[in-house]
Amino acid sequence: MMALLIAMLLVVIAPASVAADTSARSVSVSPAEVSIDNLSPGVPVGFDLTIHNEEGLARVFVLTVYQPPEDSRRDGREELPDESWIGFSQNEVEVGAESEASVRVTVAVPKEQAFTGKEWEVWLGVSRQSGELLTVKYYVRLLISTRDEAERRVSTGLVVGAAVAALLLGYGAYYYARRSPERE
Repeated sequence: MMALLIAMLLVVIAPASVAADTSARSVSVSPAEVSIDNLSPGVPVGFDLTIHNEEGLARVFVLTVYQPPEDSRRDGREELPDESWIGFSQNEVEVGAESEASVRVTVAVPKEQAFTGKEWEVWLGVSRQSGELLTVKYYVRLLISTRDEAERRVSTGLVVGAAVAALLLGYGAYYYARRSPERE
């Protein structure tokens, strides 16, 4: 009786594991790791994530943000405080048969002094949309390092205004010097 149950279980699970193995070999994601160094809080930065589908069928892939367990993170890296800082141009993407598609990933850390001088790690998950028992999820390691100080942007209007003011003051001083009666 036990042997019959084991045989039935193998008949049910084996095809699913073979399908998952075939799927794993026919899909890839690049790059496998992205490192963003000296990110200025308040200044968004982006990169492209490419999904390669070598299968003979078009597939829909779902993209997610995943916080890795502490023992899986690189030494000195902390958990990203807020997953909403990572955005995808689209959360689901259809990739044609024997084709590839790119998704734009944007990292936007808020402009706050508390987020300077930090090193975070987060993983981007890519998995095939399916109702199958076994699915393969691909992870892209995203390493983010922020600057020690938030970048201070110079206002163009302020610079132009200061230049115009200096020019007008200089012209005014010149005009005043020429118009005033000469002292003897």
